[in-house]
Amino acid sequence: LLYQAPVVAVPLFLISYWMMQNGGEITRKVLSRGVAWTFVCLLLAGGTTKIGGMLALRDGQLVKGVNPTGLGQVISSTARNLMAFGTSGLHLMPPLFLPLLSWGIPLCLLLYGWQQKKIGRRPFCSVLLAEIFFILLAMSLSIAVYQPNHYAEVTPRLMYGMYAAQMLFLMMTYLLTGSRGKQLLFCLSAFYLCIQIVSCNTIMMNHYISNEEDLQVAREAYAQIQYYEQTTGKEIKHIAWCTDTNCENKYPNVYYQYGQINERVLSQTAYCMLVMATDNQRFTDEALVPMKAEIYDQYFKGKNWDVFLPQEQMIFQGDTLYWCIY
Repeated sequence: LLYQAPVVAVPLFLISYWMMQNGGEITRKVLSRGVAWTFVCLLLAGGTTKIGGMLALRDGQLVKGVNPTGLGQVISSTARNLMAFGTSGLHLMPPLFLPLLSWGIPLCLLLYGWQQKKIGRRPFCSVLLAEIFFILLAMSLSIAVYQPNHYAEVTPRLMYGMYAAQMLFLMMTYLLTGSRGKQLLFCLSAFYLCIQIVSCNTIMMNHYISNEEDLQVAREAYAQIQYYEQTTGKEIKHIAWCTDTNCENKYPNVYYQYGQINERVLSQTAYCMLVMATDNQRFTDEALVPMKAEIYDQYFKGKNWDVFLPQEQMIFQGDTLYWCIY
C-alpha cells in the first residue's frame, strides 16, 4: 500500500480537495498542508523501498534496479514521458493525442470563463498552477521512490499520477465553468473513458493470448527436456539462453507495445514460463548459466526464426541446455 500508485495519489487528491473547499484557490493553509503531506509521502516511498531492498538483499534475492543518471537525463526522460502521455497516455490508448486534447479543452474553457469574467483571476491562476504542480509532483514522486540519482522510465506510479493529475484538472474546471461547459466536459470525460476502457481491454486480452502462447511453447520446451532426460539418463541442471538476431517478442496478430504492459514482453519471459510449466519445481535462478561463445557461434550466430523449432533452437550437452529464444 505504501508503494506504487498510492504514494503519488495521496498528496494529489488531498491538495485538490482542499483547493475545492476554498473555491479553487490555493491558500497558505492549503500550501503548507500540501508540502507536509508531500514530504510524508516521499519518506514513505523512499523509506519502504530502501527497507524492502535491504531485506531482499539479506535473503539473497536480487533487487530490481534502474539505471543511474544525471540531471540532464532525468530532464530528457521527463520530457519524453510528458510527450508519451500527451500522445497516447503512456501507450494505453491509440496515438491520437487524446490526453493532450483532454488538457486543451478544459484550458480553453477556463480561458473563456476568465475573459467573460465568470471565473475570477485567483481561481483561474490557482487551477493552472495546481495542474503544473500536480504534473511535477507525479514526476518527482515517481523518481523519489528510488534514490535521487536514479530514474525509472514508465512505471505504474508515474502512469497513475499523470492520469490522476489530468482527472483533477478536469474536475476543478468542471466546478468553475458554467452549464454549457459542464455539459462539454461531461461528454469529453465519457468519450475519454470509453476509449480508455476499450484500449485497456484490448491490451488485457492480448496479454492473456500472449501468456497462453508463451506457456504452450514452454510446455513444448519442457517436453524436449524430459525426452532428452529419459533417453540419455542425464538430468538437465543448467540452462544457458540467448536470442536470435531479430527477437521481436511478439506473436502474429497479437497487438501490443512494450510500454503498454510494463515489463511483460521481454525475452526472459520464455525462461520464466518454463519455470511455470514445471510448477516452479525446477530451473530456479541457480540453474541459469552463461551462454558459451563456442556454442553460440556454432549453432545460433546469425540465425533468425519466426516459430519454435526445438531441434534447431535447443542444444543439449551433458547436464546443460543451450536455448536460443526466437
